[in-house]
Amino acid sequence: MKMNERLRKFLLSLAYRTIAAVVLFAVLWVLRDISKTALEKVSAVWTKNTDIKKAAELLSELMRMSVPF
Repeated sequence: MKMNERLRKFLLSLAYRTIAAVVLFAVLWVLRDISKTALEKVSAVWTKNTDIKKAAELLSELMRMSVPF
């Protein structure tokens, strides 16, 4: 009888963890879809006023300064 209780507790625990993982996966899936559309809308605004070449030069300069070798 003790083994049946252990097995039941284990299966319930496994079921709860599975449900939690599925819910977390669904939330992350929805956030990914929302962030993709939001990023496209925002990037149209900030890239219009950004000089990509200058930003790349500043990034490479920053990398050279942070990595001395």
